[in-house]
Amino acid sequence: MFLGLFYLVNALIDLPFMTEQLNSVGIAIIHTCFNVLVTALFLPFTKQLEKLACLTIRDKPGETTAEMPMLDKRFLNTPSVAIEQCKNVAYKMATLTKETLLMSLGLVEEYDAKIAQEVVDNENTIDIYEDKIGSYILQVASKDLSVSDSQVVSNLLHTIGDLERISDHAVNIKETAEEMFTKKIHFSEAAEKEVGVMTSALKEILEMSINSFMNGDIKLAKEVEPLEDVIDTLRAELKNRHIERLREGICTIELGFILQDLLTNFERVSDHCSNIAVCLIQIQENSLDTHEYINELKKLEKSEFMDEFNDYKAKYVLPD
Repeated sequence: MFLGLFYLVNALIDLPFMTEQLNSVGIAIIHTCFNVLVTALFLPFTKQLEKLACLTIRDKPGETTAEMPMLDKRFLNTPSVAIEQCKNVAYKMATLTKETLLMSLGLVEEYDAKIAQEVVDNENTIDIYEDKIGSYILQVASKDLSVSDSQVVSNLLHTIGDLERISDHAVNIKETAEEMFTKKIHFSEAAEKEVGVMTSALKEILEMSINSFMNGDIKLAKEVEPLEDVIDTLRAELKNRHIERLREGICTIELGFILQDLLTNFERVSDHCSNIAVCLIQIQENSLDTHEYINELKKLEKSEFMDEFNDYKAKYVLPD
């Protein structure tokens, strides 16, 4: 179309530069005019061009853009850029993980088959994220990295593993909710309120750990471990209360198994949230031993840690 227009204009006007030797300036002008005119021509047809592209290059069965994070190998020659790309994809993985766990927690309150399937689909996508990010990070790690870049790589490697495990527990929680729905069984009113308290605490620790990771917020990360201890305390208390209800004949053994599965998954999710936060703190403070770090933190009984622990303990009190 461009050539047709060009030769038409030349035939009508007899462009003077046609007989002259073309220099670099002339090449640049013609190239710019070509790009501007062709872009203007294509603008009204963007939707049609998109459909043509989708028809020309089809997705593989079951493959979506979200499932195939783009980590360009060409950036490996510039590690800092490659790491930034890894971070952006890891943040998408973290956001999807949070959404998936929240969906699974909602299923315990009100089961929905469509949402349950979405939880499973998301978990599969998160598995792909972990695989692709992990493989790419290992390639980046083989390059000559600065100290700060090495810290980021270490944090990403640890965190994507914990995110993937959280998504696994989301599926487990979904299966527990599905079992209750299928068997048409429910917790007692007291047990529902107690589980509700622990669910609220779990939502908060999830939000805190994901936000601290995505924003590099060390202050927020340090608030995670006290809440994780509170969740451990809640689990132990819920277990004791259930045993008491069994003795009184208020609850059944079957519901006891279901409650135990639910509480176990809740606690393990909080453990992985703790891992995400502690890893961020460790890298910032150049500490390597996770258990040593946590133990030292808890030894300081008059520290900020204990103040925050007591605040969360007061916030998440089980009903009488």
